[in-house]
Amino acid sequence: MNKYIIVSFLEDVLAGTTFAESKWPLHVTLMYSFFSSRDQKDLIDRLKQTLSEVQKFNLIGKSVEFFGQDLDREVTELQSKPELSSLNTLLKETFKEFMEGPTVDKYPIYRPHVTRNDGKGIEIGEIVNIKTVSLVLVAKDTRHVLVTLEL
Repeated sequence: MNKYIIVSFLEDVLAGTTFAESKWPLHVTLMYSFFSSRDQKDLIDRLKQTLSEVQKFNLIGKSVEFFGQDLDREVTELQSKPELSSLNTLLKETFKEFMEGPTVDKYPIYRPHVTRNDGKGIEIGEIVNIKTVSLVLVAKDTRHVLVTLEL
């Protein structure tokens, strides 16, 4: 069984890219992680079908917050928009049948944000373009981008 997450990278990140857990490129999480033993091709095909009618959209940095168990991860929370909420709901509904094992929505209240990493982040008032969606395989110490799709 593998763990996956669906994100929108804020910089160009191609399918096949692998990076360390601590070196995430800037991104907005569109759907929190889930577990599945289904074939990766099935997941990719379903994502492609699901996104066929979704249009790109913009979000705006709203406030600086601290997330995580110890409130030690600095993030810029984003203003939510109907397009983002709809996309989050659509992805959760679409992948519900693929989820297995310990998949639990640990974050029932979706709070879109960009985590600051290596001194990089977005500022309050900055516009974030949601124009791609990526399916990422989450391994113990690394992350591997399986597909990046244009909206």
